[in-house]
Amino acid sequence: RGRVRRQLEELEERAQTSLFERTRSGLSLTPAGQLLRDRAAPLVSEIDELFDNVRRVGEDPTGTLTVAANTLTPSYGIREFFTMCWELFPQVSIEGTACTDVLGAVRDGCEVGLLLAEELPDGPWSAFRAFTLQAGLYASPEYFERHGTPTTPAELAEHRLARWQYPGYDGRSLQLRAGGELATKPFFVCSYAEPLWVLVADGQAIGNLCAHAFDSDRVRPVLADHVGYEVHLWVVFARDALAVPRVRELHRLLRNTAAEIA
Repeated sequence: RGRVRRQLEELEERAQTSLFERTRSGLSLTPAGQLLRDRAAPLVSEIDELFDNVRRVGEDPTGTLTVAANTLTPSYGIREFFTMCWELFPQVSIEGTACTDVLGAVRDGCEVGLLLAEELPDGPWSAFRAFTLQAGLYASPEYFERHGTPTTPAELAEHRLARWQYPGYDGRSLQLRAGGELATKPFFVCSYAEPLWVLVADGQAIGNLCAHAFDSDRVRPVLADHVGYEVHLWVVFARDALAVPRVRELHRLLRNTAAEIA
């Protein structure tokens, strides 16, 4: 009891305020003591997890990795990322969620984020490009039979266009390989790639796609020498999560693997 009393007194001395109400029946927490208890509990839990990870240094990564993917991300990019994880870390399970604010999810505690963007703003994360997907205009053979094949970008005005829109790109303009953009009037603009793919594969329109993200045998490129651009898939790690050896090792190996693929 004497040792406990001294430790409590040292704690109050360090806090420079009273943490306990002392009565004949025992001790109860003051408002300051309640605040300290509530804020300290998660810190103690993190310290316990840290020591557990320290003991596991050198072992193969295990546990659960939380991943937030942008709802605009083509299934191809997500599939390839998960395949990389499974091959590199067979003992790590993945909990994936779809959201519209990946960076916000990373700020709020999600360990990894996947999203499409040209560049990322500065923030509490470490990010790298995992994949670069080549995008361009495509149509099915059925569409060519019904409506003919455009031979110049200007002729696109006479065709039915469906456009994929994602952050950094306006679905109402086309990126030209020679530089600049071509304004168009698409009949369909969508931030989700799958519905657009269905329209193109069914012969309803010419659409801008990452064709290898789908069944490219069903479509043919349109004006490939004139229209095309790159779509970058970023992998974002929460900087705080990199303090955990398991996550830091995941980051290192995934980044090295992505560099080899690139």
